[in-house]
Amino acid sequence: MHEPDEAAEAAGRLEEFARELNEPQYQVVAQSCLARLALLKGELAPAVEWARSFRAELAPMALFLWTEVPWVTQARVLIAAGSEEGLAQASALLAAIRRQSEEYHFASQVIEVSVLHALALEKQGRVDEARGALEESVALARPGGWIRPSRLRRPPGPGWPGSRRWGIVARWRT
Repeated sequence: MHEPDEAAEAAGRLEEFARELNEPQYQVVAQSCLARLALLKGELAPAVEWARSFRAELAPMALFLWTEVPWVTQARVLIAAGSEEGLAQASALLAAIRRQSEEYHFASQVIEVSVLHALALEKQGRVDEARGALEESVALARPGGWIRPSRLRRPPGPGWPGSRRWGIVARWRT
């Protein structure tokens, strides 16, 4: 994240606007944005606090309408936290998101959750399955030329497909 102060200010304005609208669906998105920003800044505690308190039922239209999808952010946070229970919860959530995304043909969400599933598998020490899930993600993305810029906090573990082999451009932060 290149401009953390500006991002935090924008998210704060979004949260204030959502509060003024007094519509729970907008407040959830604003809170999810704040949690995602905290995660990007490496502030895991507030992100985990939000993820553990978020209980809304998965809504297909939210997968379609929003760039920020609270359920995907919840899975991201649980994966980053890395507890056994959180990884299991993230995997179940990602499976539910994928089922709905496939049902409604939301290709970008299918691809995104398949990448996150690979990260969850890797954190569980299931490297071969993670590699397979990542290869599937690339295969799903290739036909449409789908590109999603991404910055991971660290490179994946040993045995992951090399970025040149798959034509993926990634920048790693250490």
